[in-house]
Amino acid sequence: MKYIGPVSMKQALKESRNLPAVWLLNEIGVEKGVEFANRLGFNLDESDRNLSIALGGLTYGVTPLQMAVGYSAFANEGMEVDAHAIRKIVNGNNSTIYEYKAPEPKRLMSKETAWYMTEMLQAVVQEEGGTGRRARIDRPVAGKTGTTQHGIPGFESSANRDIWFVGYTPEWTAAVWMGYDKTDREHVLKEGSGTAAAMFSTVMSEALRGVPSSGFGKPEGVKEAAPPSRPSGLTAYYDAESKSVKLSWNGVDGDNIVYRVYRKAVSNSEFVRLLDMVGATGAEDTNVAPGMAYQYYITAYDAQSNLESSPSDRLTVEVEEEIIVPEEPEQPITEEPPVELPDTDDGNADVPPDDGNTNTPGGQGEDGSSQDGTPPDGGAQTPGENGEGQQPDGSVTPPPTDGGGNEPPGTDDGNAPGTDGGNAPGTETPPPADEAGSGTGSVQSLDLPGPAADAPERGNGGRQSRERQ
Repeated sequence: MKYIGPVSMKQALKESRNLPAVWLLNEIGVEKGVEFANRLGFNLDESDRNLSIALGGLTYGVTPLQMAVGYSAFANEGMEVDAHAIRKIVNGNNSTIYEYKAPEPKRLMSKETAWYMTEMLQAVVQEEGGTGRRARIDRPVAGKTGTTQHGIPGFESSANRDIWFVGYTPEWTAAVWMGYDKTDREHVLKEGSGTAAAMFSTVMSEALRGVPSSGFGKPEGVKEAAPPSRPSGLTAYYDAESKSVKLSWNGVDGDNIVYRVYRKAVSNSEFVRLLDMVGATGAEDTNVAPGMAYQYYITAYDAQSNLESSPSDRLTVEVEEEIIVPEEPEQPITEEPPVELPDTDDGNADVPPDDGNTNTPGGQGEDGSSQDGTPPDGGAQTPGENGEGQQPDGSVTPPPTDGGGNEPPGTDDGNAPGTDGGNAPGTETPPPADEAGSGTGSVQSLDLPGPAADAPERGNGGRQSRERQ
């Protein structure tokens, strides 16, 4: 069930809301409520001393006759009505042997109380949203619906045990009850109290046919309170700091005055009550959305007389759009991994890596000869021995060929002295691919300053072999 906020007793009766009835009984006290019920003719059991009697939760219940008698006091300006079925008895001689004489009536409630009750109970039948709308006829009617759930253990059903409507016109009072003598799973009512209200309308329309219609007259001396004055001076603005709409207005004169704040979004058609029972002349609406526009008005409300003033002037307030500046994301702090230097502790820390072109002093070639030109037998090699030697510019003078003839010094293929195929000093042209590594001859070690930029890929450990013809 949705909570709708504070409601007047008139609205509570009209819509048959249970909580306000329980709240009121708790406020006046259970004993006082029981005393008033006994005064109206309801003799409650001693066990009926709890708040459930506000909703009709009684140990033994009541009869339709008791209900009709009790409601008759509202229609009779608070005076007691003695129920009777026989007005007069006449015998065969046309002599009256019995005639009903009403006892001296007692006052059960004040005229004001009876009038206010009638005013509220008329709303149940006459106003939109009332639970007794089906009881309407062609004259004023006041009344109240009632429903009792089946209460059968383990029986899951919305069916009812009892349905009621008790109402009255200025002339007559009637009570309608529908139910079974014994209630069980097979004997429950699927209808609600609206069916009992419809029965009241059908019966009373026929019973009152031809009876002059009258209205519920307001008794003399009953003061009908005037509604409070209309509030004025309404101001409203949006406060960006608190992100709320702040309202203020001028107060009105009178006791027990509180204020109600109504609001609607501009795009909506109907206002809703935003705040109730505001005792000050200012309020704050914190439930606003950025970029929306709202309309407001104020009323003054007298909680004692249940009267509300006419609405104040309306004001429209626009709520500013929020400008959200994105925050710069924090960059995660990452630690650079330590740079691991290659392990050079292999005994050659001072020796550059062998690229296949440099000769290490004291090293030994693949043929067993030393890379500095020392023969394998350990003998010293002198310039010119075996026809080859080291030139001052770093080039190597090849030995004579094995063909038996001696070629001119410094040439090997007819090129100019000191050259080897037209290459720069200190370089050597590799043999053709089909001659490399074939035939016989000796492998010569060359001391080169470094690899040429356009040198072909070297095999055999990066050393050049030259074949002598």
